[in-house]
Formats: sequence, C-alpha cells, structure tokens
Amino acid sequence: MSRAAALVYGNLPRTPSDAVPETALFAAEVRDHLDRLAEDLALGAPLRTGALRESFDRVASGGRLAQLVDPTAPGGISRARSRALTACVRTVTSVEHLERAAMGRAA
Repeated sequence: MSRAAALVYGNLPRTPSDAVPETALFAAEVRDHLDRLAEDLALGAPLRTGALRESFDRVASGGRLAQLVDPTAPGGISRARSRALTACVRTVTSVEHLERAAMGRAA
C-alpha cells in the first residue's frame, strides 16, 4: 500500500498539462472503499472483494483515463495519462493484497 501511495505522490501533476481529472474521481472511490473496508473489518462483516476493481473499471471506461493516445504528445502517447493509469492500477492491486491479508487474518 505504501508503494502505491508513494507512486501516486511521486506522480502528482506539476503542470496543468500533467493533470488527469479522472484520478480525482478514482481517489474518491479509493477513499470510500477503504472507509467501507475498515468498517467491514471492525464489524466482522464479509469483505466486498473486487468492488474497487469494478470502480476503477467504471472510472477508466467512463472517462479518458485509459485513452493513452495523444497526437500532440511526443511519441503520440500521453505520459501523464500513462502514469495516472499505472498508479491507479497499482493502487487497486495493493488494496486487493490488503483485502486478501485481512481475509487471512479473519479466518
């Protein structure tokens, strides 16, 4: 989880052209998911595994997060979107590892 947070922090936009608005939407999804995860763990409720990946899929497909082609960028690829997409996918993977670890402790 800390690696994903460091990746996100290290890739914060430094200029307006580096900003990827969909990451703010996804960050809200992550915050809500982690709040629910903490609540479920505190109550001993079943974990909702896969829910964050579904949220990511919805955000990525509903916006331009996964659209890496940018004819105005060097090489035709938006580096900002590429970094944002990588950070989001790594965040999902890290949270899924956290959920699996939590389920192992609950068993």
